[in-house]
Amino acid sequence: MTASPEARAKRRTLELHAKGNPITYEQVLAEMLERDENDSTRKTAPAIPAADAVFLDNSDLTAEETVVAAIAIIREKITV
Repeated sequence: MTASPEARAKRRTLELHAKGNPITYEQVLAEMLERDENDSTRKTAPAIPAADAVFLDNSDLTAEETVVAAIAIIREKITV
């Protein structure tokens, strides 16, 4: 599962604001981009998708829509 950095930062900003943390979207996005870069380029166990990974981009999906899309992918894979 993946989402654009912008979508992820927006979600995280809303989550942090709900917890009383007034961090800005721009700060969350910058920190997220830095963490993504560090995670994907580290020497030991870099966070990169497997060659046979199936991607589900939920940037513009609700939680419910994400579940429906994931179930559709699973059903497609088990009926092949």
